[in-house]
Amino acid sequence: MKRELLTALGVVVALGGFTMIFFPELARALATTRGMVVVVGVIAAFQGYRIARERRRAAVQVAETGDPETEQDLPVPGDDFDDLVDHMRSIHGPQLRGTASPRRRRRRDSFVRTRRRVRSRLEDAAVATITRKYGCTEAEAWEALESGTWTDDPYAAAFFTGRLEGVGLVERVRVQFAAGGRFERRAVSAAEAIADLSDDDRVTGEVGEA
Repeated sequence: MKRELLTALGVVVALGGFTMIFFPELARALATTRGMVVVVGVIAAFQGYRIARERRRAAVQVAETGDPETEQDLPVPGDDFDDLVDHMRSIHGPQLRGTASPRRRRRRDSFVRTRRRVRSRLEDAAVATITRKYGCTEAEAWEALESGTWTDDPYAAAFFTGRLEGVGLVERVRVQFAAGGRFERRAVSAAEAIADLSDDDRVTGEVGEA
């Protein structure tokens, strides 16, 4: 209501100004009128007060800035990887031998799918970690995985190379008949090696260097 009243007064003053432009005799007649001076002063004061109040009420808009850039977390296998390994362990062994039973075939198919998911997860995590840590290309990361030069753990390296090197015969036999078998042993070692590489801030040089 106050805003409409002040606006109306402003319009009246403006019209009065235009009137005095076209009728200068009226302007000279009112110039010495004390009441006219008071009216103009009051209107000007109200107008100034309104402008000042609106400025105080105006919300101050501050430009929003994004969060400071932080180092991107490197991918690691994660808890669901442990669930996949546990699933393999639960269906591994004599119960997968033979294909006479439909139930056995389903369990074997589930085991094969789980192994593929584990391998895919470890491959993605290893390539991403190596490229980020060493600043190399994905092709160079794959070369390191296929040659086994990305880690000192023979089991982790063997997961990608398919060759277990630097391990004695007795240890090979023990792992072969251990719970979960060869694939699980190498997969777990690869996951641990990837996590260690991701957390190691001392990594320098080129991939494969000691």
